[in-house]
Amino acid sequence: MNHRTRRKTKGGSCSAIQCSPTQLGGYRPTKRNLHYLKLWKQGKSIGFTMTSSLKAKGLIPRANGKKRVSIKYRKN
Repeated sequence: MNHRTRRKTKGGSCSAIQCSPTQLGGYRPTKRNLHYLKLWKQGKSIGFTMTSSLKAKGLIPRANGKKRVSIKYRKN
């Protein structure tokens, strides 16, 4: 499945294909991810790159408040 074929509607659901709950999650955090997640929850600085990495993996909320796993980290 190519990410360019997906079309989103206003509600955030996929119109071109059906999105199953397993597509929206499924990333297992590593020890390193859990370490930085713990630091982030304590309010400590973890850096811009690690913050965006945790967002892409669905471990912390994005700007809109939703935790969504990016295509790269989804289980196939």
